[in-house]
Amino acid sequence: MDVSLFDRCISYISRHYRVMLLEDMVTLPDLKGSKNIATIVFDDGYKDNIEYAAPILAKYKVAASFYVVTDCIEKNIPTWTHILEHSFQYTAKSGINLTFDFLPLELRVTKLPTVTERMEYLRKLSPFLKTISHINRSKVIDRVKETYDDVDLPRIMMDWQDLVELSRAGHYIGSHTVSHSMLGTMVDDDKIKKELLLSAQMIEKHLGYFPKTISYPVGSYNQTTIKLAREVGYSIGLAVGQKQYDPTIDSVFEIPRIELYNESWLKTRMRIVDILEPLKAVIGYNDNADIQKSLAGRIPLNPNTELPVSPHPEMDTPVLFSIVVPTYNRAHLISSTMDSILAQTYKNYEVIIIDDGSTDNTEEVIRKYISDKVHYYKKENAERAAARNFGTQLAKGDYVNWFDSDDIMFPDHLQEAANLITKYNNPEVFAQGHRYQDASGHTLQTFTYPSDISAEMHKGNPMANSPVLVRRDIALANLFNEDRGLSGSEDYELWLRLASQYHIYASPKVTVAVVFHDERSVVTMTDPDQLIIRYTKFIHYTISNKGVVSLLADHKKSFEMKNYLLLAVDLANTNHPGQGKKYLKMAFLSSPKVIMERGFYAFLKHYTRHYLP
Repeated sequence: MDVSLFDRCISYISRHYRVMLLEDMVTLPDLKGSKNIATIVFDDGYKDNIEYAAPILAKYKVAASFYVVTDCIEKNIPTWTHILEHSFQYTAKSGINLTFDFLPLELRVTKLPTVTERMEYLRKLSPFLKTISHINRSKVIDRVKETYDDVDLPRIMMDWQDLVELSRAGHYIGSHTVSHSMLGTMVDDDKIKKELLLSAQMIEKHLGYFPKTISYPVGSYNQTTIKLAREVGYSIGLAVGQKQYDPTIDSVFEIPRIELYNESWLKTRMRIVDILEPLKAVIGYNDNADIQKSLAGRIPLNPNTELPVSPHPEMDTPVLFSIVVPTYNRAHLISSTMDSILAQTYKNYEVIIIDDGSTDNTEEVIRKYISDKVHYYKKENAERAAARNFGTQLAKGDYVNWFDSDDIMFPDHLQEAANLITKYNNPEVFAQGHRYQDASGHTLQTFTYPSDISAEMHKGNPMANSPVLVRRDIALANLFNEDRGLSGSEDYELWLRLASQYHIYASPKVTVAVVFHDERSVVTMTDPDQLIIRYTKFIHYTISNKGVVSLLADHKKSFEMKNYLLLAVDLANTNHPGQGKKYLKMAFLSSPKVIMERGFYAFLKHYTRHYLP
């Protein structure tokens, strides 16, 4: 951000808000009723924080919180995102061997001769790197540093003495991890703990206190991250979110913030007062700053690089759909899905296939479909939620359609979707009609939506995945929960979160066939431990979300009862009625009305058959 613009921002904030440290704000006893409170935060630990920002903060007598990457401070090296951007932009070399097996075909290269080509490649590489393991990400970063060794890394980080000075001036120093690792993509709990703990200990060593706050690098975290952060000793977690913090809804470990960019003062002021994002959501507009953020995290792009801009729904340009197809070992099924997508009568769409680490010949089958409309990415296995999120971050369309790789899209599916978007004036979320069919194409059931989906959401999942379309800005702000233990219920958990915020429109016209076959997850999940983890995590996540609890209202206990009952019945159906008995009891404790449910008697039938001769 330009220094003069930053000065203007702090001047405005200091005059219109009560400015305090984030760490003080969250402990206010009357915070829920407080208004016009602002907190100012910085990430990473760059030198310009003390050279330019600190004097302006002092000028207006306000304090801020600075969250630092301790390895970058210790070694005076920039974050890995900055290293990539700087290396790609300033190297004089044209060749680079980025052909690792874990890279998608589109990202395997041996030559990038021009700055424009390198920066365009980086625009595609960056979001992919956000989804893979720390080990594989490090392989790419190391290869770039080894190859582009003609580039001197800039010495642009603060040192510990700088941080001591900031602390003495009344500012707060918190953690941004040891190495800027994306915590939400890490699977090794010990390594996550090291990132969290060693960073805090280094701050404690130099500044004399254990920091309260962990700011998640690139906004990447999940429920495991939060759990480990608590265990290590943090009491606050800072996310991104592009919205104001609401203590009645947001967890203290998921505090959102509004990021500011080097934009016009009008636009910047609209961001500060939190009207820009809601306004854009209403008109469906997506500007370059948001595209840069969603595609490349915090990596600054070459200003001369042309950025993709999504068509404006209010203009004459037709709506662009992004069809995200996650797949895992579906080589024998995905061709039918792809053929049905490519047969659409509405032609303004892109297909993003996310191969979630398939071990069969999926890549070979898909290769014939790759074109300027169809893109294929292969990543390490992390379950469907992570694959859908990765595809969403790559999407350029106005609406995202997460489409399962074994379902069938009827030819008028997208045309009907475009009609509904016009009819309902760019709705945030809507679902189209669908039917269930077997592998031979015989209809098993045509699903009918309730008159008010949100009001009926407590009774069970009313929507299959493939018929649902979500406006891209809403999808990016409401990603799937990537906890692997939730797999199988991650869609219902997201629908509940969406229903607590937006009206869900529905159309009775059937445009999708959900195909039942022996390999579908609802059939193959028979392990009792998996079932218990899935249902109990689903219940935990939903009743821990204040927005969902508000949506459920008086039906909260009934909702818990129904899901414990479903778990009991599923355990009985998989020959584990003894374990199911525990959850039947929990269903009864949630609501004695369980005895009026058909599932209650289905369980008793299985239980007596199992234990009585």
